[in-house]
Formats: sequence, structure tokens, C-alpha cells
Amino acid sequence: MGWDRGREAGEPSYEIHWPAAAFVLDERSVLSFCLADGNEDPTPDDDEEEVDESEAAWKKKPRQPIDLSVELVDAEGHGARLPLSSFSLLQPQLETPYFKAKLLHEKALSEPIFQTFLFPLARFQAANPEFQPAAATKLRLVFDRTESGVVLFDKAAFGAAP
Repeated sequence: MGWDRGREAGEPSYEIHWPAAAFVLDERSVLSFCLADGNEDPTPDDDEEEVDESEAAWKKKPRQPIDLSVELVDAEGHGARLPLSSFSLLQPQLETPYFKAKLLHEKALSEPIFQTFLFPLARFQAANPEFQPAAATKLRLVFDRTESGVVLFDKAAFGAAP
């Protein structure tokens, strides 16, 4: 999922919905999911002229960790948001040369490494006392804390607290 808040109006987000009785949840439950930095230009489909300039500018920027908001919404519409950074920032991919000789491979290589994030539902309830964890029906990743980026999302689940 890619976003660039400087180029698009509105609040970019990604949502997952489920029926109200799909999970047995309470304030002791934990939301877990995996994210990885995509290390890509978030707007690759721009006009040809803009692509060359924006991609060159994007590649020159130092890679910073990504932050976003994690929001849960209950069946009554009460939502609670927590910053991803309240658990950990999403670290950028590390780039490394693959061969010693640049003749064999000019660009450094990298691959996405997924990080697991754990959010106790009690923390969402503390952020908004009206939010009812047992009635959660929607998860939103809100890309409101880092200006632009690309992330890979995998393995969202609810479980018991460790």
C-alpha cells in the first residue's frame, strides 16, 4: 500500500471489516499484524516526465522509519487510534551490495523484512473509553504520521495476551 499525502487530498487509509460476532474479544485480547517497508516510490504511475524526477528525488532522500495510526472501530462506530510508534516504528529496508564488483550489479539490493506488531485492546479502550473491544468490527491503518511511503501488510489476527 502506497501513499503520498503531498499529492492527494484526504486521509489515506486501508480498512478491514468483519461481522460483529466473528471473534470473541475482550480488553485482554491482542491485535497482531505484520508490516514491512516496501522501499518503493509511492507514486510510480505519474506522468513519464514526473516519474523520472520524482523517483530520482525519492531515491536521494535518506530512508526514515515509517509511522502511521492503527485504528479499531466497534459496531456502534466508536473508534480508537494508537500510533504505530507506541509499539515500534516500522524500520526501513537495509540496502547492501550483493557482489563486490559494481560491474556485476550496480544497485544495492534489499528485501522486505516483516516486523510483528502487538496492540492490546485495552490500550485502544484507554485511548477512547467509549470503544468496546468485544464489539470491534473494523481495523484501519491510517497513513497520517509519515508523509509518504509504501508498506506491505500481512497476517492480521486477534489472540490472547501473552
